[in-house]
Amino acid sequence: MPNLNLDQILNKSIAAYKNDEIAEASKLLAQVIKQDPNNERAWLWLSGIVTTDAERLFCVKRLLVINPENEIAKRGLTLLPQNLESVQPSLEKVKKGDVEICTFPGCDQPVTRIGFKFCYKHWKAVNAPIEPNATLSATAIGEKMNLNNRRTNLVFSELGWITKDRKGWILTPQGKALGAVNKSHHQTGVPYVLWTESILNNKALQSTIKSLIGETDEPALKTEKESGGFREKFTPTHRATDGHWVRSRAEMLIDNWLYMSGIAHAYERQLPVEEDLFCDFYIPEGKVYIEFWGMEKDPKYAARKKEKLEIYQKYGFNLIELNDEHIKNLDDHLPKVLLRHNIVVS
Repeated sequence: MPNLNLDQILNKSIAAYKNDEIAEASKLLAQVIKQDPNNERAWLWLSGIVTTDAERLFCVKRLLVINPENEIAKRGLTLLPQNLESVQPSLEKVKKGDVEICTFPGCDQPVTRIGFKFCYKHWKAVNAPIEPNATLSATAIGEKMNLNNRRTNLVFSELGWITKDRKGWILTPQGKALGAVNKSHHQTGVPYVLWTESILNNKALQSTIKSLIGETDEPALKTEKESGGFREKFTPTHRATDGHWVRSRAEMLIDNWLYMSGIAHAYERQLPVEEDLFCDFYIPEGKVYIEFWGMEKDPKYAARKKEKLEIYQKYGFNLIELNDEHIKNLDDHLPKVLLRHNIVVS
């Protein structure tokens, strides 16, 4: 092969892969990785070529070592089976005389320790921590935001990033996607979570904590930038029994029903996502969002509804949808749908 730079070899590998020449694509990728073990593109394409989830997990972990912010790798980690042991991509293990050869893709260096599969350089690379920057505990984050660790964990739970274990906290896929890692106390085994420094700049977290301590930069009415200006157009004119000012008679009836049923709830809570979006109602118990669709014949409203539903589906949030027919008989409908989310109405 003429003298090609790594990008050219990688492009030839990608072209071979697209032509279903998998063996040639693998060979070329191995050449790239041999010369540059931290080539992000090469590991990404290798993750698509390997045939097993265990090998794919190996590639994803390497990608996250190289770049902890790689969104494709973070997403891939959430899709792979949990408790899966990673396996280096399948390459035939060969010997040169009596010397074992490193099985790291593209490497032909000898293995110096009996029973090992990698040379020392690649053993270090494979065993590097997946999330080297995840060092902040809930206590450390709370100190920076004037909250104790219990309230900090409750905020993370409300955002859907962690969930309560019997004696600790477990990450959700959303939390993992943010770069956090689960750890266990070395004596008690109680699970806890470590976070990266970047979490301190997360807009959803900052907004939630500001709301919690009563610091808001602007009224909610002026912060959402949804298409059609619905929040600006329909100002709150109805006061519910619990003091909430809402935007329609239907929303007032929903608010009153929740209040009289003893269900703690928030009105127009900002969703804990990067998109600037508000729900109609939020129930902390069960992390349930409620949306009332009242103007579905309006094309702009229908488009807004479609956009919001896509965001709820994207993040896997618990959603209850209500329309005019439900409003006529909330006593029959709401207890049933709330029960699906383990919220019992007495």
